[in-house]
Amino acid sequence: MLKRLMTTCAVLTLAATLGGCAFGVASYRPGGAMPGLYADQMVFPGENQTATVYQLTSDDFEIRATVEAEGDSSTLFGVLSKGDNGYRRLIDEARRQGCDDVINIRTDVEVTNVFFLYIRVRTYLTGTGIKWK
Repeated sequence: MLKRLMTTCAVLTLAATLGGCAFGVASYRPGGAMPGLYADQMVFPGENQTATVYQLTSDDFEIRATVEAEGDSSTLFGVLSKGDNGYRRLIDEARRQGCDDVINIRTDVEVTNVFFLYIRVRTYLTGTGIKWK
């Protein structure tokens, strides 16, 4: 019985590991842990697809504060994942501080990976909170 249980666990672990590889490992640009094979609930920052260029001067806005936020996501065995690494956290924090928008956004990504069995991605966001004039 124990041998059968161990074999089943080994097969499930191998399937989960290889299944996670089939979906690809996340590129840790400000993103998060890879989606789970069977279940996930995650928020990632999307790439900015706008091409609008503005010529801003300091007369257009008032600098209010340095705004910081953190996001965290994790994957267990490549099967289950959960987290929020989105920019919304930074915008929400800026609004709490009375800012309208955030400029000069900088991102740091910290990855903890234990043999691809447990992956945790923490995103640190920093920007300049502004108030439009």
